[in-house]
Amino acid sequence: MDFKELNKYFNEVEEPNREIFNKLTTSEELHYIAENHNWDNGIAVLKWIVVNKLCAEATALMIFWRAQPYDYIKHNYKAKSIKSVDMDIFNLIKIIMENFQKDFYKKTSIKFNPKDNILENENIPEIMFQETNGEEPYIYYDKKDAYSFFGEYLNSLFARCDNCMELYNIVNLLQSNVLFNNYIKILEHKHCDKGIALLVYWKLKWQYNFDEQYIIKKIVNNKYSEIIKYKPDDYRKGKWKIPEIMKMEIK
Repeated sequence: MDFKELNKYFNEVEEPNREIFNKLTTSEELHYIAENHNWDNGIAVLKWIVVNKLCAEATALMIFWRAQPYDYIKHNYKAKSIKSVDMDIFNLIKIIMENFQKDFYKKTSIKFNPKDNILENENIPEIMFQETNGEEPYIYYDKKDAYSFFGEYLNSLFARCDNCMELYNIVNLLQSNVLFNNYIKILEHKHCDKGIALLVYWKLKWQYNFDEQYIIKKIVNNKYSEIIKYKPDDYRKGKWKIPEIMKMEIK
């Protein structure tokens, strides 16, 4: 089918035509549809493509990386923690990964290099996972106190904070909607230690897009003393990771 005609049935409409799709006969047609797909129109046609035996390896890999799989690492491959609006994309990612492991996709002349889609900060230094030495932390704020941790009151807490344990308590209970600049204040606070910096890092990891190197460099360069004992939760290591096969160029 002429590629311009494919647009009429798939890329310029909100509802793709399944009947026409079933009549397609080449991997190139599927790749063209996927490459020009508007994700704002849903992913129905992409789901058809990734389970079709005509789908090329390069096509499936392109769809995988356009689905921004790093956004889902935080959920550790657990569907119950995914917002319902993201479930379709989450399932799309799973299908592609599973099909790659089964060598399902067709080898063709179509090329795709995922290099530009792989985050530079994927390789987190091992030091960011290591337990710190120091005093075992304890929480003396009530969880309901955290609802008042914002604005001028939060600023006053930072100003009055006179020891590491108190700062740890504040950071531990900060809500996900706290402004990003408050975390910067914590990292620059005179009572911030390595354990607190790690806690901040892992909180930010799943809440914001931020310059990870800002914290990593401080910790790697031993800018913080170790006063509070802190061990990053195991799930923050990412119990599921993007398989290496998904990072290989299709030539």
